[in-house]
Amino acid sequence: MGMEIGVKTVGFDISPFQAGGELGPKVRARIMQILAIQVIKIVLARVYKGVTPEGTTFRPYTPSYERWKKSKGRKTGTKGDWLRFTGQMLGAIKPLFFDGDRFLVGFDSGRGDGKSNALIAWVNERTRPFFYLAEEEKTQAWQRALAQAQQEGLI
Repeated sequence: MGMEIGVKTVGFDISPFQAGGELGPKVRARIMQILAIQVIKIVLARVYKGVTPEGTTFRPYTPSYERWKKSKGRKTGTKGDWLRFTGQMLGAIKPLFFDGDRFLVGFDSGRGDGKSNALIAWVNERTRPFFYLAEEEKTQAWQRALAQAQQEGLI
């Protein structure tokens, strides 16, 4: 199983199945959908803890950004508040595409303020890397997806 991740596209692309395998395209597509959702759950759980995929704590905010957040009524320096000033960027992480061979997880762009969630994610990724999986997390996502696929009787 390979997982290719590119910050330029801010998404995941994965192709774990061999073409023409014994699972049909609809079953493989459902497994890709399950896997995409597991990836999102892992990323969000880690972000809410304030840690990178490597397990290190996110870089602290600058004093000026802390003051700005406080002036907007936000608590500063708390775990769970990382990368969540409005919640719109993290709430926009979705499976954008999946079929029997791959999936893509990225950012829905529907914001009321006209800003791009993908662009905001890209900017955040530069200072607080969050939108990729460590090798252990990739294995965890795949194991969870297979377990759910078994529960659903897909495999």
